[in-house]
Formats: sequence, structure tokens, C-alpha cells
Amino acid sequence: MSEWGVALIAAGAAVAGGVVTGWFTRSAGLRQATAAQHAGDRQADALLHTVQATLDEQKRARIDERRRQVYGNFLEFTERVAWLNNLELQVEPSMSRVMASLTLEGPASVEDPARQMLRFIIEILDARRRQDVPARDEADAAFRTARDQYLSAVRDVLENNPRATGPGSTN
Repeated sequence: MSEWGVALIAAGAAVAGGVVTGWFTRSAGLRQATAAQHAGDRQADALLHTVQATLDEQKRARIDERRRQVYGNFLEFTERVAWLNNLELQVEPSMSRVMASLTLEGPASVEDPARQMLRFIIEILDARRRQDVPARDEADAAFRTARDQYLSAVRDVLENNPRATGPGSTN
């Protein structure tokens, strides 16, 4: 074979070897890129999950704090009004406001004893206006019972239902 023939065969073999090597290198690179993409997707999903969990926990903490504030304000208001000495004060508008706030925060398990507390406060104030000591004492005892039920319901919501979904939820 002539020198030209050998040179052409050698050049063809080199080109073919380069093409085959390049093909395998390209295939390996594509597999690595796909694996890296999947790993990146998993990392991104994990990060999104962590961020969402953090945001959910912050939301629950804000809801719990807002509820504590509303529940505490309601309790403070009812305690103050139940022992009012000035019977001339108009407390009904304030009662409506604190009850509206409590109703917005919910749940119903807290609203029901709260409504009972307000009902017995009205009875206490009415008995004081009439100077009916037995009726006042009876309403006072009923108020204390309703207060205990309210506190129990509040504790249950705040301690045992930390996954409350938000204002007005019924858990």
C-alpha cells in the first residue's frame, strides 16, 4: 500500500476514534447533566418544603398570638364589668365589640361559654340595679362556672389544637 493509503487509513481511524469517543463522552455528559438536574430539583423541592413549613408555623404562631390577645381582652373585660360599682355605665356596646372580636377568632367551643359569661354579667348587673342580693349571688355563681368553662375551652384551643387553621375555624 502506498504512503497515501496508509495515511488515509490512519486519518480515517483517528477521525472514527474521535467520533466514537466524542459520542460516548457526550452520552456520559448528558447522563450527568440529567442526574444533576434531578438532584437540583430534589434540593429545590426540599428547600420549598422547608420554607413552606416555616411559613405555616409562623402563620400558626400569629393566629395563636392573636387569639391569646382576643381571649385575654375578653376575660379582662368580663372580669372588670362583672364587678362594676358604677351601675350607670352603658356596657352593652363594649360587650358587643369584645364578643364580635371573639366570634371572629373562634372557634365555637370558645364562643359558647363566652356568650354564657356575657349573659350572666347582664344578670349580675340587673340584680345589682334591683338590689336583689340572692339573684346577684346566683348570677355570680353561674358567671364563675361559665368563666371556668371559657378558660377550659381557651386552654384547649391554645394548647391542644396548635394546628388551628385561622380565624373562625371550628376545631
